[in-house]
Amino acid sequence: MDVPFEAKLGRNYRVGLLEQIGRLLRDESLLSRVAALNTQEYHDSLSVITGSTATSTSSSEEAKARINSLYGLLQRKNAESYQERIATAMQQ
Repeated sequence: MDVPFEAKLGRNYRVGLLEQIGRLLRDESLLSRVAALNTQEYHDSLSVITGSTATSTSSSEEAKARINSLYGLLQRKNAESYQERIATAMQQ
C-alpha cells in the first residue's frame, strides 16, 4: 500500500502551502519596502537641487543595490524557513 507515501505527500503539501502563504506575505513586505525606498529616493532628489545627473545616477544605483541586497536576503530567509518547516515536520 502507498499509505506511508501518501502521508508524506500530504505532509509536504501542508507544509508547502503554509510556507507559500508566508513567502507571499514576505514578498508583499519587500515590495512595500521597495516602494518606500523609491518614494524616499524621489523626495531626496527633489529636495537636493544640484543639477548634477551624477548624483541622481549614484543615488539610483545605490537604491538598486540595496533592493537587490534585500531580495537576496529574502530568498535566503525563504529557503531557511522552508528547510526548518520540513525538518520539523519530518521529526513529528
